[in-house]
Amino acid sequence: DNVYVCDARNNRIQKFAPGYISVTIDIKPGSDPNSINLKSRGVIPVAILTTDAFDAINVDGSTVRFGPDEAEPVHYALEDVDLDGDLDMILQFRIQETGIECGDTEAILAGETGDGRKIKGADSIRTVGCKEM
Repeated sequence: DNVYVCDARNNRIQKFAPGYISVTIDIKPGSDPNSINLKSRGVIPVAILTTDAFDAINVDGSTVRFGPDEAEPVHYALEDVDLDGDLDMILQFRIQETGIECGDTEAILAGETGDGRKIKGADSIRTVGCKEM
């Protein structure tokens, strides 16, 4: 059976395979829409947010992967990204390694906690720097 998670902030329902803990992520925290310039050789920040249901300090940052090509983080740290008083995990990924393509509207992050539980989260994106057809 699949697990369906309602994301009221983004007005969508996420479907996950069994065995994953659904986590709330924020691509480019503080930015809306989450524009990703695919021509950029820079990095994109992605936060795993601590919620009532999940504590981001339990994530093993070295296991986290982002995007279709499962990019590895170049850096990760714990900080209060959403300024709610608890620690979140912020990770940086090289845009060119993510596999995100023109027209993609969502990106997925997956990883594990320190005790081996699998996590997965998704957030909306808008791709820019694409050729016009």
